[in-house]
Amino acid sequence: MLSLLRPLATRATATALRTSATRAAAVRPCLASWWPTTANRLARITAPFSTTAAVLALVRKPTQSKLKTHKGAAKRFKALANGMFKRAKAGRVHLNSNRSMSSTRLNRLGKTAYARPAERKTLRKLLPYA
Repeated sequence: MLSLLRPLATRATATALRTSATRAAAVRPCLASWWPTTANRLARITAPFSTTAAVLALVRKPTQSKLKTHKGAAKRFKALANGMFKRAKAGRVHLNSNRSMSSTRLNRLGKTAYARPAERKTLRKLLPYA
């Protein structure tokens, strides 16, 4: 620990640091440079309650709480730059290889669908950062 606090010693100062009295004297200035005095510690404790301009600049201003994204809506809808929300159509994932599911219907289900205008207001609340 003392080797970290003590500055790098040259050959001339290395012999002076060998005695315990000079070693303690060499270490004390390093400790005093970072260890706060009693007055400094009291100033730090009382600083948030004072109203000086320097302290007010350091005190963090209250901010608005963060809004949470609805993860279910985030997985189903993607916001577009024009304010609309893109979504997928239902019924394309499985049970589509039999005769009842024609290729025309599969192609139609693969196209992009958009949320209705009535849903946009709700989606803006559910996805505040989209």
